[in-house]
Amino acid sequence: MAQDIPPTGGAPAVEALTSEAPTGPQWKVFSRSNTSNYLIDLTSIRPEGDELRVSIARVPNAGEATDLSHVVDTFGLRCSAGESHVISSTELLEDGVTAETFQTDEPWSEPRGGSLDATVKELACEDMVPSGDAYAAITDYIAAGRP
Repeated sequence: MAQDIPPTGGAPAVEALTSEAPTGPQWKVFSRSNTSNYLIDLTSIRPEGDELRVSIARVPNAGEATDLSHVVDTFGLRCSAGESHVISSTELLEDGVTAETFQTDEPWSEPRGGSLDATVKELACEDMVPSGDAYAAITDYIAAGRP
């Protein structure tokens, strides 16, 4: 059964994953803070070895439609062990060009309840889908006014 909680932080707004898998990126907002909106690419969730990988975008919640700056983090998740870590982080500049990608070398850890990592783990490991519109690209989300 789908949970219907608005995407404003805390527990993620979700609906059951029951439809066909999309063919391209499907970015959906799952949380917001005072400074950033957090989106998950549902099509990026994939197994790799003994873990899942997923892409998360951090987009400033204010800015001009021409400001395409944001950060995309790749998370590693060990669902059965309840562990997560950020594998890499990619910063994109105002013009949308990649500035830098770096490996974080972050150790595996159990996410603290209510944290971003815990929410990402819950979404990916439990096949949950945030409610709301999906965007084929972060630039589409920004062009839509960062709703």
